[in-house]
Amino acid sequence: METVDGVTDEYLAAARRSMSEPQLGEFERSVRSTYEQMVRISVKPR
Repeated sequence: METVDGVTDEYLAAARRSMSEPQLGEFERSVRSTYEQMVRISVKPR
């Protein structure tokens, strides 16, 4: 697990799959104003 400042690129990329551009713009503004930090969870296969 890694704590990062702001919103992770992966979070926005996942949202991009299910939203139109106008929706995504509003969503991005909203999450950037809501979250100061996020935690990125990485899983490595064995």
